[in-house]
Amino acid sequence: VMIGFSYLLLYTAVSVTAFLTSDLLEELQAGNLGFVILAFEYLSLGLGCFVSCPLVKRYGARKMMVLGDVLQIIYLASFILPVACTDGDRTTGICNLTFSCALLMITAVIGGFGLALLWVGQGDYIGHCSDDNTINNNQGIFFGIFCFNGVIGNIFGISLLQNEELRVALYVLMTLFAVNALVLLYFLPTPENEPPLQRDEKLVAAVKTKFAQAIKLSLSENVRKFLPFGIYHGFEIAYYMSVLPWLAGEAWAHEKGLRNETDDVEENQKICITMLGLGIAQCIGSFVVGRLGEKYGKRKTLHLNIVACLVSIAASFIVTIAFEKIWGVSWFISAFLWGIQDAFLDVNNNTIAVSELGEPADGSAAYTNVQMLSCFFLFLLAAWLIDYHPAILLSIMLITLIISYYYSLQFVFKGEESLPKAIKEVENPLNKATEEKSKTNIEAGGNTNLFGDPSAQPILQEKEKLLI
Repeated sequence: VMIGFSYLLLYTAVSVTAFLTSDLLEELQAGNLGFVILAFEYLSLGLGCFVSCPLVKRYGARKMMVLGDVLQIIYLASFILPVACTDGDRTTGICNLTFSCALLMITAVIGGFGLALLWVGQGDYIGHCSDDNTINNNQGIFFGIFCFNGVIGNIFGISLLQNEELRVALYVLMTLFAVNALVLLYFLPTPENEPPLQRDEKLVAAVKTKFAQAIKLSLSENVRKFLPFGIYHGFEIAYYMSVLPWLAGEAWAHEKGLRNETDDVEENQKICITMLGLGIAQCIGSFVVGRLGEKYGKRKTLHLNIVACLVSIAASFIVTIAFEKIWGVSWFISAFLWGIQDAFLDVNNNTIAVSELGEPADGSAAYTNVQMLSCFFLFLLAAWLIDYHPAILLSIMLITLIISYYYSLQFVFKGEESLPKAIKEVENPLNKATEEKSKTNIEAGGNTNLFGDPSAQPILQEKEKLLI
C-alpha cells in the first residue's frame, strides 16, 4: 500500500507531463520532437534495466527507488523553463529553442534511467513481499492505488489549465508531487523475505554478468514465448502516453478551426479531460484484474487480457477514423477502454514477469527491458507516421497482439510444468503394479483389470486428486 501511494504521487507528475509533452514541443515550434524526447526517455529506461538489476541486488530496492525518484525530479523540473518561455523570445538566452530542446533531451535520458531503477526496484520489492498465493492480489492493490495518478493528475491539469499564467504552476506542482513521493519511498520498510545484499562482485563485472544473464533468460525457450507480449505492452504504453492525447488535442483543434495561444491552453485542457477516462479505467481495472488473477489464475486472466486489448484497438480504429476532426465523448470512451487493457497488461503481465520468469528482479528487468525498447521504437515510428494516419500504428499493434497471443498459448506456467511430473511420479508405480497384477492374473487365468483391486486404490486416488 505504501509503495503504491509513493508511485501514485510520482506518476501523477510523470503521466501529466508525458501527455502534454508532444503538444508542448509542437507549440514551441519543434515539430514532432516531443515524440523523440519520449522515445529517448524510454530507451534509457530499457537499457537502464541491465544496470538497475545489479544495483538493486547490490544496494537494495528501497535505496535504488529513492535514487530513481531523484533522477525523475531533475527531468520533471526541466519542463518549467520551456513552459515559462512559451510567451517570450525563443531565439536568445535561456529561452533559446535549441537550448530548451537539448535540456529536455538530456534530462529525459537521466529521467529514463531513474524509471529503470524505480520499476526494477518495484518488481523486486513486491516480489519479496509476496508468495505464490498473494502475488496477484498484491500487484492488483499496488496498480489499483498507482493508477489513481491518471485521475488526480488530469483533474489538476483540467483545473490549472484555465489560462496561460497557471500552466507554469502546473509543472511546479507536478515536480513537488515527485518530491513528496521521495519522502514515502525513503521510509519504506524492508521486506521480510529480502535476500542478503550481493556486494562480493564488482559493479562493472556485475553489470556484464547481468547483461549476459538477461540475454540468456530472454532467449530461453519458455521466456521467449512470453516476451512478445512485452513488445505489445511497450507499444500500448507508447500509444496512450503520446499518440492518444495528441490525437485528442488535434481533434479539438480541427473542430474549433483555430490555433492560437489561448486555444493551445484549452487544447491541453481537453487532452486532460480525455486522459481522465484512461485514469479512471486503470484504477477500476487494476483492482478487478488482481482479484481475477487470484481467483482464476494467470492463464485465464491472460485470455481475458486479449479480449480487452482487441476491444480497445477496435474502438480506437473507429474513433480515429470517424471522429478524427471532432472532439467529444467518443475520445473519452476510447481512452477509458485503453485504460482497461492497460490494467490487464500492468497487473497480469507484470505478475507473470516477477513470478514466472526467474527471480523477481531478473524477470522484472527482462520484461521491462523488452517493453521499454518497444516503447522507444513506437515513439520514433509515431514521430514519422503521425502526420499520415494513426490507423497505421494501430494495425502494427494488432498484428503484434495476434503474434503475442499465439506464442503465449505455448508458454508454460510453473504449476502447469510441475503437474505432469507429479502425475508421472504416481503413474510409474501404478504402471508397475498393473504390469505385475496382469502377469499374475494371466497366469491364473483371471481378470487383468487393476481398478477393482483394493491394494491399488491409494495410487489411483492420488492420481485422481492430481488430475482434479
